[in-house]
Amino acid sequence: MKHQISGDVFLEPIEDEFLVYAPLHNVAFLVDQAGADFIERLKGSGLEKIAPEYYALHEYLTSLGLLDGETPNPNAESDPFNPTQVLLLLTANCNLRCTYCFSRGGEDRTNLPLHVAQSAIDLVVTNAKSKNEVARIHFHGGGEPTLRWETLTACTNYLRSVARAVAIRSHTKLNTNGVMSLDRVRWIAENIDSIFISFDGPPRAHNHQRPLASGAGSFDSVHATMAELSRLGKEFFVRATITSDNVRHMPELIDELAQLKVSGVEFEPLTRCGRANDAGVEGPSSEDYIAAFVEAERRAATVGIKTIFSGVRLGGISSVYCGAAGRNFAVTPKGVATLCHRVSDASDPGAELYHYGAYSEARGTFEFDLARVDKMAGLNCEQSKACCSCFAKWNCSGGCYAQNYADTGSLLLETRNDKCEMTRELTKRALVRSIRAQSPPLSRQGV
Repeated sequence: MKHQISGDVFLEPIEDEFLVYAPLHNVAFLVDQAGADFIERLKGSGLEKIAPEYYALHEYLTSLGLLDGETPNPNAESDPFNPTQVLLLLTANCNLRCTYCFSRGGEDRTNLPLHVAQSAIDLVVTNAKSKNEVARIHFHGGGEPTLRWETLTACTNYLRSVARAVAIRSHTKLNTNGVMSLDRVRWIAENIDSIFISFDGPPRAHNHQRPLASGAGSFDSVHATMAELSRLGKEFFVRATITSDNVRHMPELIDELAQLKVSGVEFEPLTRCGRANDAGVEGPSSEDYIAAFVEAERRAATVGIKTIFSGVRLGGISSVYCGAAGRNFAVTPKGVATLCHRVSDASDPGAELYHYGAYSEARGTFEFDLARVDKMAGLNCEQSKACCSCFAKWNCSGGCYAQNYADTGSLLLETRNDKCEMTRELTKRALVRSIRAQSPPLSRQGV
């Protein structure tokens, strides 16, 4: 009988040990050089006989289902396209002029009509009712959604009303730049379930990257919004865009937030597109980002704040990065249905791939080209040349399609880039930290 490992089982060096990671089996553990050599042989042509010194490791691998076992398939077919969440891009207008804005917010002032937004809400409520799921709306940019205040509040109330009428739950989420009156902050605290605020660090760093339309700094206004939410006991998340300019300030950003009701901070490296191309704004190097993230993570742990990087996702296994792979329903200010909020205008790179329908005034509803949805739904990390041999591929899932397209003109990467290196190093660190927090060392490690 030949003993052989099949499927994705990866070996990664870490200090004087090796990380063994089988993501599809939810298994990670550490071995020494001899153990790594043994596993490497099992991954290759296999072994007819097991030497006595490897009996224990062989038995352990067998108990985990890594030898002669069935590998789970994360590429199982998904449900038909019946979205239960809509991302509403209420406006292209903005009160900031962020140096890196992907949509050049504020240069266009198109607004989403209320009746179009309500039609989208009707659609997701109908689908949620049929699936017995929660109906969700997510207010997002391009522009700043709170500038369309009457539309935002009306949509929130409308969702609750129609969901209540069919006896299902609803959920609202808001991404905002945080520049608004305190009266509006109080309404949001009472009426919006999940809040994400863009904030790029201490005053000089934030004001440089996220100035008001007038050119003045926005730090004081954003900080006042976060302080008021905290005073009201409302938790929120922070989303920071990391460039070569503010990467060194990532740990200081945690210090700025330490006394506030922040649940987590997402540190997202810049995507070079939109206004970033115009202004020559650069993303951080992988070395600088990793070092700053590790220090920010250390400080955040002492004050109970979670640090987030979209490339490190140990909580789940997927072959697709996000709902842009044939699942998202986002509505642009012009009433166009797009799979990605970052591709909201017909002139955006890749619009012909992401845009799949629009609101029809004649019919009073949305009309979709489901063939485009199905084509995007076929995306998965196993089709990416950069991902095929990467141990993190089932967590990172190939990375952001919009970022890939902006960088290379392709939805899937051909070669690894700086973000891949960030993902690989930080994923490895997170796995090892999880393993070392548990004992004994050779036991099944859920990740």
